[in-house]
Amino acid sequence: MSVRQPVVAGVDGGVGARTLALALGVTAPPAERYTPCDVLVCRGTVHSLALAEWHVDAVTRSGNHQPVILAVQTDAEGIPRNARAKLTMLEPHLHGIVRMPWVSRWREVADPYTEAGQLLRRDPAAVPKHLIKYHAAVVDVAERLMRLVTNTTPNMALYTPGSWAPQPSPAAPGSATPFAFHPAGGH
Repeated sequence: MSVRQPVVAGVDGGVGARTLALALGVTAPPAERYTPCDVLVCRGTVHSLALAEWHVDAVTRSGNHQPVILAVQTDAEGIPRNARAKLTMLEPHLHGIVRMPWVSRWREVADPYTEAGQLLRRDPAAVPKHLIKYHAAVVDVAERLMRLVTNTTPNMALYTPGSWAPQPSPAAPGSATPFAFHPAGGH
């Protein structure tokens, strides 16, 4: 059983879609409004969430509706109250919301994309302290993606880099067979 490669799109340029796509091992198309996608990335601001709301509405009206995972890039201050209210209104129309934490170190390095692209390839016990929360959020997005594109429960313990083809993994007797998550490279 092959699975199409998930699409990660941003509501606008500079919202973190490329970084998240690299962390997931998929490519992100250039920022383009209303691209049907599996993961929609925005900032935790009222303006960016309004763009996300318009994006979801436009894609739904175009007939390409599928619930998307909204990845909300937060900054050091978190998400303001008005933005949290907008998230609450959006939530019923989404496959889920994942808050992507701020990684302050990425403002100070020349190439944060390399670090992001290697994140899921690391043993979780070896993830640097400054990336632990971001790593957990990426794993959360990856698990939701696998449920979205395969309608199965992924087994992230069996994660190995590879392709977006689900791989059977050993199942407990009497349980449904979970699939291992294998995102494609490309970085």
